[in-house]
Amino acid sequence: MSERLDEQLSAWRSRPLGEVPYLILDAEYKKVRHGGSVVDLAVLLAIGVRADGRRTVLGVSVSLSEAEVHWRELLASLQERGLHGVTFTTSDDHKGLLGRAAPIQPEELEARTQDREASARPRGDRLNDVHGTS
Repeated sequence: MSERLDEQLSAWRSRPLGEVPYLILDAEYKKVRHGGSVVDLAVLLAIGVRADGRRTVLGVSVSLSEAEVHWRELLASLQERGLHGVTFTTSDDHKGLLGRAAPIQPEELEARTQDREASARPRGDRLNDVHGTS
């Protein structure tokens, strides 16, 4: 059973991505047992919103931190899998991310820091931000 799960996960992680106009980048830390002790690891997330409004997880990466090198690897893997058409990217104020989005896809990505007040608004209002309506 675990072999089938590994195959499915591998297929999901290498699937072609295509055009995704909106890109949401986020990270959170999780405690993980590693080498006999518990450490905090960063889970980097890339979520796409397609032109029809459907959201999809594009990629996930577990790293030691949110350092630039880790964001670069995740964004490069998305690009290698055919991600294109990105017109708007949003994220929190991740130190390693702010300088990375533009060099990966300079003609398409524009890193913008999400207004912290927007994250406090009700969910419906935040979704309207993605589509540019109010």
